[in-house]
Amino acid sequence: MLNSKFYGFIQIIVDVLLIHAGYLIAFYIRYLGEFPEANFPSYIRLIPWISLLAILMFFIYGLYDTIYKRWIEIFSSILWVIGFIFAGNTALSFMLRQFAFPRTVLLMAVFVHVILLSFWRYWIWKMAKKTHGKKTVIIVGKRDEAEFLAGKINESTPDLYKVIGVVVTVDSILSEKKDHCFSILGEINSLESVLIENNPSVVFVCSDLSKEEKVEILSKCLEYDCDINFIPDFYDTLMAQAKILQVDDIPVLYVNSSILPSADRTAKRVMDIFVAVFGLLLTMPLFLIISLLIRLDSKGPIIFKQERVGRKGKIFFLYKFRTMVDNAEKSSGPVLSNLDDVRVTRIGKLLRHSRLDELPQFINVLKGDMSIIGPRPERPFFVEQFNESIAGYDYRHRIKGGITGLAQISGKYSTSAEDKLRFDLLYAKNYTPLMDLQILFRTLKVLLIKDKAS
Repeated sequence: MLNSKFYGFIQIIVDVLLIHAGYLIAFYIRYLGEFPEANFPSYIRLIPWISLLAILMFFIYGLYDTIYKRWIEIFSSILWVIGFIFAGNTALSFMLRQFAFPRTVLLMAVFVHVILLSFWRYWIWKMAKKTHGKKTVIIVGKRDEAEFLAGKINESTPDLYKVIGVVVTVDSILSEKKDHCFSILGEINSLESVLIENNPSVVFVCSDLSKEEKVEILSKCLEYDCDINFIPDFYDTLMAQAKILQVDDIPVLYVNSSILPSADRTAKRVMDIFVAVFGLLLTMPLFLIISLLIRLDSKGPIIFKQERVGRKGKIFFLYKFRTMVDNAEKSSGPVLSNLDDVRVTRIGKLLRHSRLDELPQFINVLKGDMSIIGPRPERPFFVEQFNESIAGYDYRHRIKGGITGLAQISGKYSTSAEDKLRFDLLYAKNYTPLMDLQILFRTLKVLLIKDKAS
């Protein structure tokens, strides 16, 4: 399998070799087939550092686990990896006093790297999908969620999975019939015969089933040697992070109720202040340009303030550059925005696509309302709705909301509130400073992908 440790090691080796091949080709082109003694040794001395930097960036951008990713996500990651390698090597040549390393070679290597790594990574991606093959899938759950999940799988991973039908609960069988494009193969109590007749490769189990139903489905799938994927609910997500302990001679699963101990909160706050101050200083010219463009494009304030729910349910005003017409919800009331929202101005579309409308939230971070990384804070109106309809939704308010988060780099703009919550819970239970750093770097990748989550 192309996702095994051996092939992962091979990918690392080839990635590093291609990075250095890019520099050698750039030298060859720049100096017409020669490797001048005055310049080439500077590159030789930097080889270990270049290699380490390249491996680090490939890991940060998740390029050793790509089979379920779209090519646009992989290509965007490659571009950012190459960009950081260029910036890092430029800095290293100064820090290690290797001034003879030609800047022209560094710049030319960028274009060579884009070509070499794109072709190599595209081939690896295609080979991984070919090795995986198209597996037949059965969805088990209540009818609405089962059909929604079936459509999602067929649409997003048509080269990996093919949904051949759904198995539903008795109550959803008796519900009002709706048009659908998937066969209802039977009820849960007939799952055994469905597995025998259809012999699926994988069974996906929806989150809306009871624990007893899930246990029964699991036992049947194991009995008939069928892989199984559970869509986690609130309980499943928290239990997945449980530690196995022993109390005397009793095995127990321990779930820590606390999130972010004081030491972690302090470290996170220090990182927030550093990134926010650096971000404001770096983007100050953009603030002036964007403010002028908004003023010229439409009437209304430059900065848009909106109530959001923060840590422990505290209400605060979130700042953004205004991207909609003034008083956009005057007649409609609170309405969730979408990709083709007609209320968005011309400049607003550009700001939203580039995520530049979020820049004023650095001020929220300095005020302590938000963190750089965390669950995206939602409006009180929708929080009240989600608390009633989604189990465990309020749990995400145990930590500060963020400008970006795991849901933003992993999901899409259209990702449901339930799925975003799953990402938020996984982040809350798995927080480390390294995870924050990884999310921060991967957020840059999202800027190049139109349909990523907001």
